[in-house]
Amino acid sequence: MRQKLLFLFCFSLFLWTGLFAQNNSITGTVKNEQGEPIPAASIKLKGTNVGVIAGSEGNFKINAKQGDHLIVSAIQYQTAEVEVKGEHVDVVLKVAVGEGGNG
Repeated sequence: MRQKLLFLFCFSLFLWTGLFAQNNSITGTVKNEQGEPIPAASIKLKGTNVGVIAGSEGNFKINAKQGDHLIVSAIQYQTAEVEVKGEHVDVVLKVAVGEGGNG
């Protein structure tokens, strides 16, 4: 009986932990250093094939969990890697060296 209770407790703990490890809908924005939105930026969940494209105002939504890393890229900008630390992620991309007359 004691082993069954221990097993049930461990199994319940496993299920409870799994609930918090699930992916959540993370929102974010991609902007340049001047605070202007970067439309059509690519946002990819590192180590997966999961990705989305930012809208015309640089906004995006992706399923990820806390601690995941997002790879954010756009034409004429340096690629950035950011860690998911909340329900919203703000990403600022720098102009690539030699691009846009600023390099």
